[in-house]
Formats: sequence, C-alpha cells, structure tokens
Amino acid sequence: MSSMTDKEKNAAEQTEEKKGSSNSNPELSQRAISKLRKKKNKERKREIKHILVGSYFTLDDGRMASGGGKWVSPLGVGDGAGSALLLGIKDKSFRYSTRLKNSTQVLHGVSKAMKDIGRELSLDCAADARACYIKSVVFRPVVLLFEEVIEQDRSSHFELHAYCGRSPLSFLSIRRAVSRLDKQLPDTISRV
Repeated sequence: MSSMTDKEKNAAEQTEEKKGSSNSNPELSQRAISKLRKKKNKERKREIKHILVGSYFTLDDGRMASGGGKWVSPLGVGDGAGSALLLGIKDKSFRYSTRLKNSTQVLHGVSKAMKDIGRELSLDCAADARACYIKSVVFRPVVLLFEEVIEQDRSSHFELHAYCGRSPLSFLSIRRAVSRLDKQLPDTISRV
C-alpha cells in the first residue's frame, strides 16, 4: 500500500510540474501573440504601401487589390507615391462602438458606407476586414481599414485604421477621410 502512495505522490508531483510549466506558458504565448501581431502589421503595411504607391489592379467584382511585387504599375505611380516610398506610411487608429449585437451587421454597414466614399479593397493580409481607397483632388490618397479586434479575454471591439503617405500635412488627409466615413456610417455605429 505504501508503494501505491509513492506512485500517487509521484503522479501528483508530475501534475504540479505540468501546472508550473503551464503557468509559464501564458507568458510564452503572450510573446508569441505579440510577435504574430507585429508580423501581421508589417505584412499589412507592406500591402497597403503598394496600393498607396499606385501598384494595384481591378478585380472582376470592381474591387481593387495590391499589385504584387512590383512597385510601379503600368498606369504609373499614384498621387503622393514619393512620400510613401521615401518616408513610409502613417497609421492612425480610431476605436468605434456600436449598439448592434452582431458583428456581421456592423461590418456590412461599414462596407456600405465605404462604397459611397471610395473604392473597395481586397486585402490578402486582412481578408475579414473591410477596406477602401479614398482619393481626393486636394488631399493625398488614404486607405481605410475597419476590423473587429478580439482580445485574449474573448472581448472584442472595432477599430478603424487610416493609412496615408507620411508627410507634414498627412494628418489633414486622414482627418478628411475619417470624417467622410463618419458621415456615411449608420447611427448605430459611432467613433468613441
């Protein structure tokens, strides 16, 4: 009987060791998650930079997509492409709240508003997000990307990212594009 208790003690010690190692796993998983987010953001910015430079093509359904590996498209470089190539792109994010319970309703409403103000984008790096390309006569082109962000504790919120070629006055282009979107959004979706 004493040998059984020794076996039970060994089993209990092994389970405690596993629990101890699982306590260190959340730290490792948080590091892994942050690395994945950084990699995802880098890929996203690379694809959006292609679009801001003017390297894009039109899909059969009318949406635009990134032109792949080439920086210059057959149509030439886009407006503000020089600042996007030399200085990079500026990313500004805004948080949104909604009274709707279903996230697909929110994304549908945002997609409908984006169709009214710009051209829809199909992004490989953010397939579940809604994006559009806004071009203006006075301001630089802006890419808006609206997505649902799910946290580790299973809570979620909505974010709008505005991307523009970096310059001293790029904040005006971003502000104008975001205000145009806010005017087109339904009353159930608002900026926090």
